[in-house]
Amino acid sequence: MRLDGEPRIALTEQEYEGLIASRRQLGAHVARVRITRDALLDLIEVTESLGAALAAQHARTGDCACAPDAGTRSAVEALLGEAQRRVDKARRPAGGRTARAPCSREDR
Repeated sequence: MRLDGEPRIALTEQEYEGLIASRRQLGAHVARVRITRDALLDLIEVTESLGAALAAQHARTGDCACAPDAGTRSAVEALLGEAQRRVDKARRPAGGRTARAPCSREDR
């Protein structure tokens, strides 16, 4: 229907109330998504900092206090790489930049 040359939609009172209720619910969902996004970004920052600290320690010593043998050291290197990959994966949908990969043995 057109009123004064503008397209208009006619709703019953019940349809209008349903539309308003849906809009309020969507607003609440958007707020929860923003809070979740902020929490994810905080968690990414902490995880990234921990990974960088572990990678720096590993790069300095070539070893880890918790990694007494070569098999465990390579597991630590694999874990650091996987942690960075997951941080980058989490950062993309959260709208953040990806970080530089941790230093590997080949970089030293």
